[in-house]
Amino acid sequence: FQAKKLAAMGSLIAGVAHELNNPLIGIYMSADLARLGLLRMQEGLAGQEATQAAAPGKLGEDLNLVLAEIGRVLGATGQATALVRELL
Repeated sequence: FQAKKLAAMGSLIAGVAHELNNPLIGIYMSADLARLGLLRMQEGLAGQEATQAAAPGKLGEDLNLVLAEIGRVLGATGQATALVRELL
C-alpha cells in the first residue's frame, strides 16, 4: 500500500513539474530575447551618442531600468526552474 502511495505521489509531482517547466522555459526564452534586443538598442544608442557628443539621455536610462527588470525575471525564472528540478 505504501509503495503504491509513493508511486502515485511521484507521478503527480512529475506531472506538475512538467506542467510548470514548459511555461518557465517560454518565459525565460522570451525575456532573454528581449534582453538581447535591448542590449543591441543600447549599443546603437551609445554609438549614436558618441558621434553626437551628447550625454546619456532618458532613453538610455529607461533601457537600463528595463534591462534590470528583465534580469530579475531571468533570475526568478532560474530559481523556479531549480525548484522544479528539485521536485523531480
